[in-house]
Amino acid sequence: MVSKLKKKANIVLSVLFIIVFLFGFAILTFYIFKASDAMNDVIQDDPELTNQSKEMFDDFNTAYPSIFDAAFVIAVIILWLFALFFSFMVDTNPILFGLIIFLLIFVFYIGASLSNQFDEDMSTSDNAVQAANFPMTNWIFDNFLIVIGVIAFTVMIALFAKFGSTG
Repeated sequence: MVSKLKKKANIVLSVLFIIVFLFGFAILTFYIFKASDAMNDVIQDDPELTNQSKEMFDDFNTAYPSIFDAAFVIAVIILWLFALFFSFMVDTNPILFGLIIFLLIFVFYIGASLSNQFDEDMSTSDNAVQAANFPMTNWIFDNFLIVIGVIAFTVMIALFAKFGSTG
């Protein structure tokens, strides 16, 4: 027997958490790479450092964007699966469907605002060169409302379209 959770409107908090987490993760990894790129320039110009240490840091700096770009996509998928799982575990009354749709409008507004902020940050002349190293992250934020919509729609299916969903 599987115990069901009692929290009814977790879809809004789940999707909002996913949005804020993904935005924070993307911004954090980008600015860490930007600092690492600047530090790499200083290291490469330092005559006191050995060629081995310069090559090692350059290899790290070259691999960083692809590793964390893939990590971002993996984070999207894992958070989506966790939201689906926990939404399936909640007993829900179908009368909450209208309320959740109304609250999701607010979530979409937050997602659009964060997507626009990310695009604005990445398209500045200082950040554009480094931002090009994160193509999957940029694609997700360029299509963030669609990604949020797919996550919210599938979580709503898991929340409301299950057997015994009577509250």
